[in-house]
Amino acid sequence: MGQNVYPVLGAGYQDLGAGDVPELTGQDTARLQVRDKEAEFFSGSSGVTVADGADARGGRLVTDVDHGDWIAFGPLDLRGIDGLTVGAVRGAADATVEVRTGSPTGRVLGRVRLDAATGTGQVVSPTVGIRGEQGETTLYLVATSRHEPEGGADLGLDWLVFHGRGVADDTAPVVTADPVRGVRAGVPVDLSGSAAAPEGREIVSYAWDLGDGTTAQGPAATHTYAEPGTYTARLVATDDEGTRDWTTVKVTVRR
Repeated sequence: MGQNVYPVLGAGYQDLGAGDVPELTGQDTARLQVRDKEAEFFSGSSGVTVADGADARGGRLVTDVDHGDWIAFGPLDLRGIDGLTVGAVRGAADATVEVRTGSPTGRVLGRVRLDAATGTGQVVSPTVGIRGEQGETTLYLVATSRHEPEGGADLGLDWLVFHGRGVADDTAPVVTADPVRGVRAGVPVDLSGSAAAPEGREIVSYAWDLGDGTTAQGPAATHTYAEPGTYTARLVATDDEGTRDWTTVKVTVRR
C-alpha cells in the first residue's frame, strides 16, 4: 500500500527571562508537501470512495468520482509549481477535472479532459499548467460530467505529480527528454532523455513512469500505448546523494 509520507520541520525558542520576567518559550511546525502524491491521501472530499485496486500505483485509489464530486489537498503553497499531472482511470462518460484553489467553487487554475472509457482499467495522465498565488491554500480537484449515465461517471483518481522545484533549492539533477510526435495506439514509440548532475555528483539511476500505469528503467525506453489518449511520460533521474528530479514528455496517442 502507498504511504502518506511527508517531512515536518519544527522550531523552538526559549530565553532565560530577566528578574521578575519569566522566561519566554515558543514553538511551531511546518509540514512540507511532497510533489508526488497518492490521490487517496486527500485532506477533504465529497462524494467519492477510496478502494483497493490491484493496478493502482499505491494499491488504492479514489473511485466513484461523479459530476460535482471533489477531493482536496492542503494546506499547501504553490510557489515554484507550474504544472500538475493527474493519473486517472477513465469512467463511463466524458469528463473534466477542474483544478481550483480555496474552495470547490474557487478560482480555476486549469482543467484536464478525460474521454469516456472503451474498456476497463484505462489509465491516462493528462497535464495542466498551473500557476497559483504564493501563500497557504487548499487545492481542489472537482469533477464535471454533463452527460454522465444514470450510474454516474465513475472516474478513478490514482495519483498526482506537481511539476516545478517548489520551495526546494537548485541542487538537483537537471533532466531533459526528447519530444515525441505521431504516436499511434498499438505501435511502439521510443522515448529517450538524459540528466546532468550537480557539480561533484553523478547520476546513478533513471526511471520512466510512462503515464499509463507502466514503468521502465534506464534513460531510454520503448513502449506501446494500447489506447488513444493523452499521457504524460516522466523521466526521473537520481544522483549519488539520493537527490532526484524529473522532466516530462507529452504523448498524444491517436488511433
